[in-house]
Amino acid sequence: MKYTIHPGDNHHVIFHLHGTGGTAAGLFGLGQMLDEDAILVGIDGEVFEHGMRRYFIRNADGSFDEKSLNENTDQLHALMKEIIEKHQFEDYKLTVLGYSNGANIAQSLLKKHQTQIQNVLLFHPAPTLMDKPYLKQNKMNVFMTGGAEDPFISQDAFKTVKKMLKDADYDVKTFMHPGGHELIHEEIIEAKAFLQKI
Repeated sequence: MKYTIHPGDNHHVIFHLHGTGGTAAGLFGLGQMLDEDAILVGIDGEVFEHGMRRYFIRNADGSFDEKSLNENTDQLHALMKEIIEKHQFEDYKLTVLGYSNGANIAQSLLKKHQTQIQNVLLFHPAPTLMDKPYLKQNKMNVFMTGGAEDPFISQDAFKTVKKMLKDADYDVKTFMHPGGHELIHEEIIEAKAFLQKI
């Protein structure tokens, strides 16, 4: 996996995990809306589906290839650890921002690895690795959003993810908008308020 860094002026690092068809820097505009002074790190997925970049393989029926998900989650964890050490981010506030496919691998990261991350923003996540609970992390704040008419994530699936996050003693806040899988301005406003309260 490759990554891109946009310098910032404070001690907040936001790791960006794009959705299907995105790029490492594709969500930097969103990150800057959340914290204009933050250091932005974008990570490219290395799997391609019909020419669109992803973090792990999706099967023809829409289900997730768990072997691919597990392997790429481990790669992501190793890269993030390397970035934190190389750039001396250990004492910074660390946030992961994931949208759709990026939010899905971010969830898997929390299920497979102890991390140095304190905050996770999950925009329109779908359930992943349902046989695995989220690991107990050292104080984890999670903001999760969805769309009431999202064709990819049912209301029941959204509630299941929320319950599993809470079962791991994460501090969880959710926001639901009436639309589908798209990101809307209100989500960004709510996410910014969430980060500012921490």
